[in-house]
Amino acid sequence: MKLQGCLVAALLQARVTLILIVMNIIAFSVPGFYDIRFLDTLAQGSYLINWGGNISALTFSGEYWRLLSSQFVHAGIVHLTMNMLALWSIGSVLERYIPRATYLAIYLLSGVSGGLLSAVYYSTTQIVSCGASAAIIGLAGAFLAYAAVTRNIQNLPVKNLLMSLLLTFGAGMFLPLDNMAHLGGLVFGFVSGGAVVLVSRVWQANRMLTAAMSGGIFALSIAGLWGVYNHFSVPGGAGQVKAVKVINILRMAGLGDSASVMGGLNDLDTCIQTQLATATLNLKSCNRRDLSDNFDIRWIEKRLLNDFAQCRLLVADLEQIYPDKEEQRRLGIVKDFCEAREQLYKAVFTQEIISVDAAKLHEADRRMRNLADRIRLLSKDRPVVIRSIFDYFYTSQNDSEVEDAEDIQSQGVFNDVRNRVYKAVQESRCPYYSCTKQ
Repeated sequence: MKLQGCLVAALLQARVTLILIVMNIIAFSVPGFYDIRFLDTLAQGSYLINWGGNISALTFSGEYWRLLSSQFVHAGIVHLTMNMLALWSIGSVLERYIPRATYLAIYLLSGVSGGLLSAVYYSTTQIVSCGASAAIIGLAGAFLAYAAVTRNIQNLPVKNLLMSLLLTFGAGMFLPLDNMAHLGGLVFGFVSGGAVVLVSRVWQANRMLTAAMSGGIFALSIAGLWGVYNHFSVPGGAGQVKAVKVINILRMAGLGDSASVMGGLNDLDTCIQTQLATATLNLKSCNRRDLSDNFDIRWIEKRLLNDFAQCRLLVADLEQIYPDKEEQRRLGIVKDFCEAREQLYKAVFTQEIISVDAAKLHEADRRMRNLADRIRLLSKDRPVVIRSIFDYFYTSQNDSEVEDAEDIQSQGVFNDVRNRVYKAVQESRCPYYSCTKQ
């Protein structure tokens, strides 16, 4: 009973640390119920990106939430276990010495700082950063700052902590560890932790003033991090991400090179065209498992219904982002095409009785293909600057881009922003028909 009481007391003293550990375990486990890529090493990159990993091109394209979400994404059971053991060993001790709200703020903002430094440093790559290590090392930095300010080095495990940090950064030189994220977390934790501890010692008699000063420190920190993020963010990046997703859907539907067309779709389209040409229209007869010898129609069904519903929503967002009349006209054509295809595939695959206007469907298809053919006139033999969101249709993404001074100035730190955003979105694509479990 005495041992049990000591264990309960220890857990209560480190309740925030315990909550963070539970949150990390839940965040790691829940995707396993929905995503077939869970623990699939071959599809790990797309899995980590889809569930919130930090990849520079997307993070700086309006997806700033990745700086927070990536702290709770781990690349396997070993990764999670090592981080949670480190969090408990450092956090359960530090939580006794500083206010819990301060502790939580240092943890989260250290993770954000580490993710931000990592995104800036790896801005020319497709590296995906994830894990709680930057936040944990931020706690280690705050621990060292506390020991330095209070001069309580003898009674705290400072030497062990310094050795652990040395080993961590040393391992990062030879193993695929994100030392930039670790460095960002360490610096933020040490500076912010030291400032808060110093404030609490100077004004320790006035708790309200201490709390206000501590809150001010973190408010300034958030403002500073937001300023850095905005400085390196991609102009129009959010629109580019959405545009590339639309392009991928259209290419899969047969509006790009033949290699991009989803397997089994030609057999399905042949059946649909045959039914549309008959007097007794029966589109649901195309929903047969034996329709294709090589592909399960159920996977095709799931992919098509999801993709064209997503296409319609993405185009609606793009219409708000691109006010130019020519872009609006093009987007209108794409929107009509996606809506028509969505209705068509609902008529094929769902139990609903949906009337399909064959003439309207053919017109939407004709206008979309005409648009694609006109864009196809862009030469693949000469490098071009990607200026329109639709230029991705037939422009080779491996070609070097010719950039004038205005383009370079608008891109800031990124030398090839559009290419990297394109590649990041491609990296995030599910490599299978569907990554959602049945």
